[in-house]
Amino acid sequence: SGYHITSYRERCCTINGTEYTNSLLLSSDLLLNTWSVTQVSDITITNLEPVLAQQPEILLIGSGETQHYPAPDLCQQLFQRGIGVEVMTNSAACRTFTILRAENRAVTLALIIS
Repeated sequence: SGYHITSYRERCCTINGTEYTNSLLLSSDLLLNTWSVTQVSDITITNLEPVLAQQPEILLIGSGETQHYPAPDLCQQLFQRGIGVEVMTNSAACRTFTILRAENRAVTLALIIS
């Protein structure tokens, strides 16, 4: 049950059979497909709150087709909340989300599609 990534190709993520071409936040039971972030530097604790409220153990950041890291202070704030952060390309983030989700891990995905 819940949300599952069924495929990813450049600038398009398919979740439960529906294609999304915009940035989104995803967990096993939350899909926010109106996330306004278009680049890693736009990510803040405030715009991550919908998924952070679910108290994930891991936040995966899909930073686009190339890997870009968020500001160190954002990572520090997440670590202080006990949330691990992994940054990777979108395709790697989608694969990792699927694997961790299958292991019943408390994982969330912030996927930047622009």
